[in-house]
Amino acid sequence: MNLFVALGIELQQIDLNSLKSLTLQDFNILNHYLLFGESEWNEDNPLIIHLMEASYNLSKPISQILKSLQKFIYLGLQIPELSIDNLDDFVVTDEDFTNLSEYHDDFSEGCFEWVKKGKISPYFIITRMWSDIPLSGCIKKLQKYKFLEIKSPEKLPKNLDDITNIDLKLLFSNFDEETGKYIDEISLIHILRAANWINELLGKTIERFKNFISIGTEGVAIPENIPKSLSNYKVSKDDLILLSNDLNGSDEWLQNKVTSLHIIQAATKLKKPIIEIVNSLQRFIPLGLDVPNLSPKVFSNYIADQSDMIIFSNNLDGEAPWFKDNIPNWQIVRASVALNETLATTLKRLQRLIPLGVEIPETNPDLLGDFIANQDDLIALSQDLDQREPWLENEVSLNHILRVSMWIKQPVAKILPRLQKLAPLGFKVPIIDLELLNDLIVTQADLIVLSQDLDGLEPSIKDEVNDFHITCASERLNEPVKVTLERLHRFAAILNLKLPE
Repeated sequence: MNLFVALGIELQQIDLNSLKSLTLQDFNILNHYLLFGESEWNEDNPLIIHLMEASYNLSKPISQILKSLQKFIYLGLQIPELSIDNLDDFVVTDEDFTNLSEYHDDFSEGCFEWVKKGKISPYFIITRMWSDIPLSGCIKKLQKYKFLEIKSPEKLPKNLDDITNIDLKLLFSNFDEETGKYIDEISLIHILRAANWINELLGKTIERFKNFISIGTEGVAIPENIPKSLSNYKVSKDDLILLSNDLNGSDEWLQNKVTSLHIIQAATKLKKPIIEIVNSLQRFIPLGLDVPNLSPKVFSNYIADQSDMIIFSNNLDGEAPWFKDNIPNWQIVRASVALNETLATTLKRLQRLIPLGVEIPETNPDLLGDFIANQDDLIALSQDLDQREPWLENEVSLNHILRVSMWIKQPVAKILPRLQKLAPLGFKVPIIDLELLNDLIVTQADLIVLSQDLDGLEPSIKDEVNDFHITCASERLNEPVKVTLERLHRFAAILNLKLPE
């Protein structure tokens, strides 16, 4: 080893005495561990799976495999700490792999997918039931493998082995085992769909799923005490329509939270009062469905309509993509233009929906008067003057207003008052004496003179304007200096510019 060091090869410090106890068997175990160390278990739970494979192939107890590998830590072998008690005599056999296999009769590579997740998978249950193997016995066998951190219960339900073929079908996404599409976990929506499919009281269907959840299958937390009215309730097709994203009773389903947008969509499509939609969904709150908690007086008989959908639609066509809960101030202006109604009317529409969780600027609609926005106002609110995103949300600068004047060829004195009427929605618009503006209509040449780089873009000049800027602007516009200076004088008062004498 000293020879290698002399050649410039770096070797880690090794306690040679620690290597004296190494045997040929230790090297055999190391070779096996390294050989199988590149398997798919590398990222999830490599150590314990390799230990089991080594124990199986070498017919050695797991504890002995682990002790042999620990001898090579001094050589740089990294082995995570693992406490395995009472496994001195545990030699892995075919039976162990069969017990742990998701497919039961096939423990080839990849059969431990459910073990990686630390939970009993629906397919683990399905394959046992297909083979008429009692689940209680399977679960009891799993308790032997606690070191795998599998979530298996100490106490099993009494009726675990009474599971029927109908119960088996409940573990498939569409209750059809022919498709082979089984669920990954038991969701609230799946329970409700199952109750409708079986056409039985919801409480009975919940008990069916409680068996699966109690033995370690991942799923929604089901409360112990469910209201009797809910337990005796039969889930209808109308319920499933309300619980589907597209309100068609199939395909994509809601998660546990019901958004304000979904409630409005349902009220619009089904032509039912909002309070009726909410009440229908609220019955499932005890099972974990998150629904706005409204009193019956909030909405009375208010039915949402297509106008409400337009407000929530990004493209103002009543179709996706949607704004979910937060409606920005510029969307309110856009919607009022699309609906050809006053801003106050559009704002009042949205204020009715605040109890559902809709967030809008806090303001009094009366402050908006009877103002009706138009396309020119939308131009003024778009950063690029194209009535598209990005939109101005807060401050509307005077320089931006000058650009608007140039773009729509209207006097600044006409544009400014209209934008000031939007101030109650949260827009900060400069206040300027309109007499200083006269009939000023900004031109592209004006913007060039007012820009620091003489390109008509931001940043704009401010404070004191020197002779050099004026001369360069004159040359850029190919006009006399006197004309350029006259341009600047028109803006001096409103922009607080200091010009040469």
